[in-house]
Amino acid sequence: MKNVKLLTTICGFERGGTTVLSDILRQHPKIYAGFEGGILLAQDPFDFKTINPYYENFKRGWKLSDDQMDMILSAPNWQQIYARIAQESEIIRPHINYIFDKTPIYIKYLSSVMSRVPNTPCLVISRDPRSVIASWLKRRENLDIQVATKRYLSYVEGYQMAISNGFGDNILKLRYEDLCTSPKLITKKVFNFLKIPFKPSYLSLNFKNANVHDSTVVKKYMYEYQNILTPSQEFEILKLTQHLKDWVYFE
Repeated sequence: MKNVKLLTTICGFERGGTTVLSDILRQHPKIYAGFEGGILLAQDPFDFKTINPYYENFKRGWKLSDDQMDMILSAPNWQQIYARIAQESEIIRPHINYIFDKTPIYIKYLSSVMSRVPNTPCLVISRDPRSVIASWLKRRENLDIQVATKRYLSYVEGYQMAISNGFGDNILKLRYEDLCTSPKLITKKVFNFLKIPFKPSYLSLNFKNANVHDSTVVKKYMYEYQNILTPSQEFEILKLTQHLKDWVYFE
């Protein structure tokens, strides 16, 4: 089988838009990936076996056995790990030239992640903290707003540290809200950054993950937080994130 290249890593926030961005990339006939990665969280490849739920999720999402994972993780370098993933995974068909690694929490450890695959482009998708925290709140009713905001800020700090450490030239940061309001413009920017030809048809999500509910990018989820957060909760989040001008969205 021909060598398949790691095209990009994708990170941001859980429930922050990484899945829809991934599904747009999957519309390209030469690009595919399992639902999530996580391998680059490990300092040493074999350490990945101890990092759960990522290890088990990875096996399930890429349809790999423990024996296959042992062979993959014994590769001599990180790029070869991805080549072996493409070779072993039954979801990667022979016509695929590129795979990607979408793992939201990579943003928190972005400097370390990018140092393991130098020169690999990284897509960072941000989303308004009110939307992200409201989505977390939907799944955990007793979630403390201050604790959730601190978690959100730790992700932002990981991105900012990567910029400070000189990784900025290999990072494209985009906003979920801009993708929703100008999908063609932003998606074309993504493909240009990855040096892959863009077609508007890639915005028609003919096959998508179960977490993406619509057949294209839509605006209706941008303000869903207004039906979840109380005014006082929204005020508290805005107060704690007021220094993040490019991360809070006002239309």
